[in-house]
Amino acid sequence: MLRKIVLLFIVVGMLGMLGLFAWKYQKKSENIAQIKEQIQIVPDIWLKSFDEEPFLTSDFAAGSLLLIIYFNSTCDMCKIELNALNERIDEFGRINVLLASFQEREELEGFMDEYPFVSESNIKVALDEEMHLSAYLGVKSVPSVFCYDSKGELIANYQGPVKLDILLDKLLNRKEGEK
Repeated sequence: MLRKIVLLFIVVGMLGMLGLFAWKYQKKSENIAQIKEQIQIVPDIWLKSFDEEPFLTSDFAAGSLLLIIYFNSTCDMCKIELNALNERIDEFGRINVLLASFQEREELEGFMDEYPFVSESNIKVALDEEMHLSAYLGVKSVPSVFCYDSKGELIANYQGPVKLDILLDKLLNRKEGEK
């Protein structure tokens, strides 16, 4: 009799665990679907620029092509991406570039000195201190790259490094109405 009770508890426990896993999987799937839906348009989030000025991401994008690169100064792949951008910044003249990081300003200070292109008028370095942009975009790894057209609609997004030729092609050669 004791064996049957123990076996029953084991079976009920296993079914409970299976139910919990199924519920967690469902919640994760819903979260992924929500992120895929919300990133279809340029985020409307307040951030602080590197020089401490608050700005709205949608205002920065307003009517222009937008490239968002979410990065971290300790990430080797991010450094490669930013070095490539630094070397080819002239090709991004028509594109607003938002470089966003969750790191504190002090952590980025010396790092950003290595990239003179950040002083260009179409470039903005943003501090995502409360990680609102990161959560909105569903950033899971850095660099994470998001391309938006002049209407504020998502063209493409990438997790990990991306060749600049691909980004330029997506941003500059997209036909209107193409998804």
